Amino acid sequence: MRRWALLLIGVLAWAAGVSAQPADEARLARRLSVAEREAALADQRTAELLAEIESLAEFIDPATLLRLREIAAEPAPAAEIGEATAVERAEAASRLARRRHNLLRAAAAELPLDSLRYRRLVQEVAREVAALRGLALQRPVESIVLTRTELRDLLARLLEKELTDKLVRGESLTWRALGLLPPDSDLRLLYSGLLEEQVGGLYNDQDGALYVVDTFNPRSFLGRVILAHEICHALQDQHFPIRELPFRTENLDQNLATASVLEGDATLLMVEWGAQSFQAADLLSMSEWMNQGTQQLEAVPPALVQSLIFPYLAGLQFLQGLQGLGAENWRDLPFRRPPLSTTHILHPDRYWPTPAEPVRVELPAWESRDGFEEVRRGQVGEWTTRLVLTPEENYPTLSALSLDILVSEPVAVAGAAGWAGDLLVTVAGPDDRQWFVAWKTTWVEELDADEFETAFTRRVATWPGFTGSDYREWTHADGRRVRLHVEGIETLVLLASDDEAMGMAAAWLEH
Repeated sequence: MRRWALLLIGVLAWAAGVSAQPADEARLARRLSVAEREAALADQRTAELLAEIESLAEFIDPATLLRLREIAAEPAPAAEIGEATAVERAEAASRLARRRHNLLRAAAAELPLDSLRYRRLVQEVAREVAALRGLALQRPVESIVLTRTELRDLLARLLEKELTDKLVRGESLTWRALGLLPPDSDLRLLYSGLLEEQVGGLYNDQDGALYVVDTFNPRSFLGRVILAHEICHALQDQHFPIRELPFRTENLDQNLATASVLEGDATLLMVEWGAQSFQAADLLSMSEWMNQGTQQLEAVPPALVQSLIFPYLAGLQFLQGLQGLGAENWRDLPFRRPPLSTTHILHPDRYWPTPAEPVRVELPAWESRDGFEEVRRGQVGEWTTRLVLTPEENYPTLSALSLDILVSEPVAVAGAAGWAGDLLVTVAGPDDRQWFVAWKTTWVEELDADEFETAFTRRVATWPGFTGSDYREWTHADGRRVRLHVEGIETLVLLASDDEAMGMAAAWLEH
């Protein structure tokens, strides 16, 4: 009996062993498959990370790059593999692959990858911009990422150099007198606030560096388009040094004309680059631009906004006009022969082939006395004259859907179009409560002077609180006075804070 029992137990054990064998083989097969997949996935991640590192090689220290390559190529130690089974060898290879990936990832984490990726993107776009513009890159474009606070500080320093106290005082008084700014507006605050909100990047010709804010996404289509625009400025500076152009002179009208060449060229390049690089998928990122809105712009006096957008849009139209006229080397010509006034920008045919030079206009020197001093002396120019002549309700509504947003009201355009030269002088007392403005303009023809008279008379009639006290004279309830004199091709506008200041202006002009 015991013998049969032992036999039965043996048979059952044999049967159990036979049935267990396929299960063990299946488990081993699964272990082998998992190990091989893990090893392959880790190797793929390592290869992808190394490929990105290699794409950034020109920006990485050679010693660091060599160390990363050695980590990625770490061989399997013979002692770990040994004479193990296929499953054990696969699992050892998987451990090695995962360790290699983790070591490479840890080492790569010490690199500023986002910064390096941005530098690579800048260089890629720079090469494309150089090829499109037909100007060789003479040196790499240095790019620096700033926080919003750091960008604000940089803008403040740059504006402090550009907007001196004397300039701000003179322009503020003058623009208020001409109805372009509200009475209590602060020109410096308006500029700085607007630029801080709207600027995502800038090229600084003082140090040759390109700055972008860290919230700016240079990888989006809009971001790369803006990047192309700013890189174009760096390219301009390499071939036509900006500091040598009439860009920061006492002639503010010519400064604006030069800015129009710089911005018009970069805007045209931006359009060309966008047309070349645009893909269907970029339609999604265009919503970023469409949704930016214009609330900040709409809160700023429209004349100031118009002066800020003029260089971009009018400059673009100027270059297209030169091309249409058949001007030789039309893209580079304005850099080699800068325009002399905004009249050249508005009328390319008055720039090419022979530039019409502005007529020199004279007004007597003001000798400081009784605390009154000259705070502004310079040109107004055709563009700002057009702004003066445009009633506020006729300023275009800003829209991201349209580029046709420059002032083009017919009466104002006609009233400014015959501009041939001018000079404006502003004199103010110690506290700026008393002041006068003398603005003398010469025109191409008498008809042009008549059209200015018509447009200016219409404009003063829309200034709140002014009433006509006599032919070509107006008075405000608070004492401000306006007087217009027309003689042949010359016009003279006098604006004053009160009768006493107007008398000072008249006596000054008689001498």
